[in-house]
Amino acid sequence: METSELVGMAAAVLTMLSTVPQVMKSIKTRSTHDLSWGWLAIITSALFLWVIYGMMISSLPVVVANSVSGALFVALIALKFKYG
Repeated sequence: METSELVGMAAAVLTMLSTVPQVMKSIKTRSTHDLSWGWLAIITSALFLWVIYGMMISSLPVVVANSVSGALFVALIALKFKYG
């Protein structure tokens, strides 16, 4: 595996993990009051575009990281509807 792929995979893992604490906190506290609808919409849209871009350039780390992160943000949006 090339160094660039290893860096991409490390970035992918960190990107995916970065959202987990917020999802867990939102579930635990049953509160999403501090999450902005605008921020959720922008970041979710950006992640969706990153997935498309990753597919266009055939980059598995970009596709996987942003797909998982996007799913976590969709979960945050669902929690915002439920607890907001």
